[in-house]
Amino acid sequence: MGAGNHTLEYKLISGDPRDEVKMQKFNKYFYDNIIFMAPTVKSFGSDLGIEEILKFVDFHHNIMIFANNESRKITRDLFNEFGADLEDIGYTI
Repeated sequence: MGAGNHTLEYKLISGDPRDEVKMQKFNKYFYDNIIFMAPTVKSFGSDLGIEEILKFVDFHHNIMIFANNESRKITRDLFNEFGADLEDIGYTI
C-alpha cells in the first residue's frame, strides 16, 4: 500500500466440488490474504479444502471468513479448526 504494490483479485466460487481454485504453484502462494465471503457454499473447490487453508495460514498468510446462521458444514469446520464455534444452522440470537 502506498507504493502501488498492492492488488486486489477476486474469484467466484460456485460451490461445485469439481471447481479448481489455484492458490499456489511449486509451494509459492499467489496471495498473502484471502477473504471468504461465501458462507453457504458446500465446497470451496477440489483443491481448496480445510487442510490447504490451514497450510496457507501456517505459511504466515491471513484469512478472513464471513459466516451467518445459514453457513454450511465446510465453513463451520473451518471455524472449528481455529477454536471458534457457530450455533446450529438456522439459529438466531
